[in-house]
Amino acid sequence: RELLLAEARRPFDLAAGPVLRALVLRHGPRDHTVMLTLHHIAVDGESLDTVATELAALYAAARDGAAPSLPPAPQYAAFARREQAAGARLASGLDHWTARLAGARPVPLPR
Repeated sequence: RELLLAEARRPFDLAAGPVLRALVLRHGPRDHTVMLTLHHIAVDGESLDTVATELAALYAAARDGAAPSLPPAPQYAAFARREQAAGARLASGLDHWTARLAGARPVPLPR
């Protein structure tokens, strides 16, 4: 437990790296803990699901002595198309809040 907590609290050095760390603890011949610590600069929230799915597939294949079967790698062009398609929705949201906040004055905050 202490090793896992210490690893979780260890800061990243973005200048020197790495931005992805792995720690494997062996508790017994068939009992291990694998801890992956990833900086958000390397893996964002949306990509984390892909990382978890692919790691699970690789682990299952290694456990079963089979060749891993991974889905094709995501393509940047597909991502760009999704982002462009969301542009209209984002623009309508911006228009909504611009109209709603028209004439609003900033809240005075203490210094």
